[in-house]
Amino acid sequence: MRKHFTEPYTREQMQSIWEEIDLAHVHMLRIFGRWLVDCIRYAHLLGRKVYLTVNTLVKESEFSELYEYLMPYYRAGLDGVIIQDMGVFAFIRDAFPQMELHGSTQMTITGEYGAE
Repeated sequence: MRKHFTEPYTREQMQSIWEEIDLAHVHMLRIFGRWLVDCIRYAHLLGRKVYLTVNTLVKESEFSELYEYLMPYYRAGLDGVIIQDMGVFAFIRDAFPQMELHGSTQMTITGEYGAE
């Protein structure tokens, strides 16, 4: 049984809680992923396009997860992605060369090298 919110948690208790949240999050993403693949296919049956926002900043160590995340949607025919991060933009351009890419209104370019 969990403690009342005013009582402090031990480090071990917090770790256990975060592990439960992580497992629930992974399960939710799997369900959402299957649902989104079905939505892409259905939208295409109706002659519609589907674009996915990737409006997050990605750490260098997370790019393999990004690839695994996008691959099912790419295979299902995702029409394009809307991207905030220039590193993500370059990664997706290289990893998914047929994917249509769009810059998000949250994307920032701060110099001439970023514009190239």
